[in-house]
Amino acid sequence: MPCNKAVFILSLDCEGKWGMADSIQPYHEQYFTTANINGAYTQMLAVLEKYKVPASFAFVSAFTQSSQQFKQHKDLFYNTPKTYHAWLKKFYQDMEAAQYEGWFCPSAMKRVIDAGIHEIASHSCFHRAFLEQELTLEEAKYDFQASQELLTVKPNTFIYPRNLVGFTGLLKKYGYIGYREGKAYKTNIVGRLGNLAAEFNILEKSQTTLAHDANNLAVIPAGFFLNWPQGLRKHVPNSVTQLRWNHILKHAVENNGVVHMWFHPHNFINHPVMVQNFAQIIEKVAQYREQGLLSVMTMQDYSDVKTSTL
Repeated sequence: MPCNKAVFILSLDCEGKWGMADSIQPYHEQYFTTANINGAYTQMLAVLEKYKVPASFAFVSAFTQSSQQFKQHKDLFYNTPKTYHAWLKKFYQDMEAAQYEGWFCPSAMKRVIDAGIHEIASHSCFHRAFLEQELTLEEAKYDFQASQELLTVKPNTFIYPRNLVGFTGLLKKYGYIGYREGKAYKTNIVGRLGNLAAEFNILEKSQTTLAHDANNLAVIPAGFFLNWPQGLRKHVPNSVTQLRWNHILKHAVENNGVVHMWFHPHNFINHPVMVQNFAQIIEKVAQYREQGLLSVMTMQDYSDVKTSTL
């Protein structure tokens, strides 16, 4: 363990439309507005500020740009490898129509930085999955290079798009020290039902610390997704969600475990119940911390401790 007590980590996948670039539906146009996105970040940051809980906000670099910055770096978006073109098809169509909302929201990262306590991590440049059977090393490298050119801050930890881990050697090359463990979620009906069933497991246990990978990068436990009450998931009672997370935290405190919560800030849009659940869990985290039973860490904090033991 990185310390002799339980650890809580909160990581957020900050991506806007980039997270679903290959499957955008008409309703996403009303959902991913700049006003809605900023509202979600405002609510989240208010809860974290209230309880002084730092988090790791992993941004898709393209999402942090303004429409003007996009025009200044247009070559980076249009000179991508051919294996990126299908992923970027909808993006290119929207750019031709000057439909920028949901693709760009620089105010989101600015709000996080201005809060002064959070880590800025990377969620890639374009949210193209790093599947080694689909990309060459050079094609994957393009994403890292483009990300470096677009981001105004230097991230030290990484969250893989769609939790599909690949090309970890490039993380080392580009100066990262740790990444969130992969945990692909099946999207077919059987997989979705399995994911839904897991939300009813009120005896869920915390996780244990992980070994370094072959590149001596810290591997951060994959963690648990905070239920998003959308689709089938809206049938999960709030009381069940609270029981589930209370047990995960209690198990961590009793066993020096790791509790890694993750989700997307945009999940808060139109879902006040999720905001309420989040606030109650963070309040519990803060209580355990004040009792000296739990340490709150960012992904960088966790990785710094892990890499210091090498």
